[in-house]
Amino acid sequence: MASFKKVVPRKLDAALKSAGNLHNPRINALRPHFEEAMLGTSFASRLSQKLTPLGIKLGGVEIEKFYFERANGEVCFHAFVWLKVVPVKSPGPSKPSP
Repeated sequence: MASFKKVVPRKLDAALKSAGNLHNPRINALRPHFEEAMLGTSFASRLSQKLTPLGIKLGGVEIEKFYFERANGEVCFHAFVWLKVVPVKSPGPSKPSP
């Protein structure tokens, strides 16, 4: 929530005033920021460190069923999250100097 409030406060406000269902365009306007924020988490950072020696890296995020619910005065966002992994491109062979 803090990230939404800081980066996209108007979109967050509009989404919170609307129905929180997953088909609502005001909720969908938050999707790109949510995906970006997922890559900025400490979990994503730790995962990246573990993947690098394996020759792969995080290549992006996809989400599905993105919506929010209110409970006990709190707002909780929900989503199915897929972290995409891609191969790390190794540098090609160096060319000999003339």
